[in-house]
Amino acid sequence: YDSFGLATAIAVVFVAAAALTLVPALCRLGGRKLLPRAVRRNRPQHTREPLTARWAARVGRKPVVWALVSLGALLVLAAPVLDLRTWPGDASSQPAGNTTRQAYDLVAAEFGPGANGPLTVVVPTSAAGAADEAVATLRADDRIAAVEPVVTTPDGALSIITAEPAFGPTDERTPELIDDLRAALPASAEVTGWTPFFSDISDMLQERLWLVIAFVV
Repeated sequence: YDSFGLATAIAVVFVAAAALTLVPALCRLGGRKLLPRAVRRNRPQHTREPLTARWAARVGRKPVVWALVSLGALLVLAAPVLDLRTWPGDASSQPAGNTTRQAYDLVAAEFGPGANGPLTVVVPTSAAGAADEAVATLRADDRIAAVEPVVTTPDGALSIITAEPAFGPTDERTPELIDDLRAALPASAEVTGWTPFFSDISDMLQERLWLVIAFVV
């Protein structure tokens, strides 16, 4: 999980370092070639003040007002972030013409939407009665469409239970379902699989998103 944050931080640091070192060095190598052609040939410039200079002067006369206007515009543009979902994309987010999307839709149509994101519950066999309790908890939840029979690993150490939600993995109800199951299942049970894995990543991204934004800014 930490690799996501580290990769982002490293990328930002190197971009900033390049902007402060590499870009000025390249500009120095370019010399006068980077200047406008008229300046390089010492041609007379237009006496009219550039638009950017006039705009800067206008803003400079009332900096507080323009700062508040800019801040308000940025807040309006950033408002959708409050409803942002950071759930990683899967085959359901791909174009309808892609074969992976067609396979996803076919599985959902024939076996139910939850078949594309089953949950795996792992219980140690040493915990007496925990597997049966976990099965009963899963079957009592209306958000679980089906629960497969318990499978024991070849070494007899773990009991594996596969549960199929009543909705797809990208559904807004999925994170809540996973959190509720982790709270309701026996303490020795672990909820895992690709769907819980993506849910955990989504929660971590939401918790740290503001830190990333602050760091970038």
